[in-house]
Amino acid sequence: ELMFSAVPEIYWAAVDGAKMEQVIDNLISNAIKYSYPDTQMQILFEGNKTRWILEVKDYGIGISPKVQDKLFREFYRGENAINSNITGSGIGLLIVKNYVSLHGGTIHCISRENEGTSFKIDIPFKETTASDVHQQTEITPLPILCDAEHLTDSSRKKMSLLIVEDNGDL
Repeated sequence: ELMFSAVPEIYWAAVDGAKMEQVIDNLISNAIKYSYPDTQMQILFEGNKTRWILEVKDYGIGISPKVQDKLFREFYRGENAINSNITGSGIGLLIVKNYVSLHGGTIHCISRENEGTSFKIDIPFKETTASDVHQQTEITPLPILCDAEHLTDSSRKKMSLLIVEDNGDL
């Protein structure tokens, strides 16, 4: 079970969205890979005027202190994945560390064997303005094909579609 908590619920900060998506994806994938079936994982977000913190926490097998020293090295893979059918290259946490560093942040791992693991990233706040968001976000009409004969007048008025994409090439 994946639980998510955010304080505040809405938080705007300037980040490289693609890189942060990879960071979050890797941390969640690892939490799943090293967790027992039917356990809980938590994603906790906290943001304020100076920094934002994202923590991905599992209650799985944990990481030994010896292995924790190797986590952010290239091509290192844990041998004890519960869900070993989820494969990886062994460079995920190195990429995570590098992407977090590019944002001026840090990443820390706290783990106890047979209790679970927490990865916490701490990134300084960088302000984004409405004009930044507007410049990076283009709203493009998308043609939608539908059977107009089956639409009532009231449903025609209620229908709307908004597509927001921050990649100009797309």
